[in-house]
Amino acid sequence: MGSPGVTRRPVLHTVASAAKLPIVMLDDTHPEARRVQMERLARMSSVEKFAMVEELTAMTTFVSRQAIRETMPEASEQQVILRWIELVYGRDLAARVAPFAERLGRHGAQ
Repeated sequence: MGSPGVTRRPVLHTVASAAKLPIVMLDDTHPEARRVQMERLARMSSVEKFAMVEELTAMTTFVSRQAIRETMPEASEQQVILRWIELVYGRDLAARVAPFAERLGRHGAQ
């Protein structure tokens, strides 16, 4: 079915779930590299792990919003953020946030 040595694991993904798309994660990490990763993670403090998660979340948010900007070049920053909210959290929340759109993107909340 797949490539030898590649493990497929389903992952939870809001956008894909809403679109009813199958999501799989390919794991092409060599077992020795995976072992080293796990050892390093085990040695990290909770604060270090949280900082890493926070950084990855910020990067993912930035990249995903940038992709929306590229597909909606005429959109305002507020429209981009509303579209991002819709894709990540669903139409219901985006509709509830829309009346407050003028506040989106202020005070470093991007």
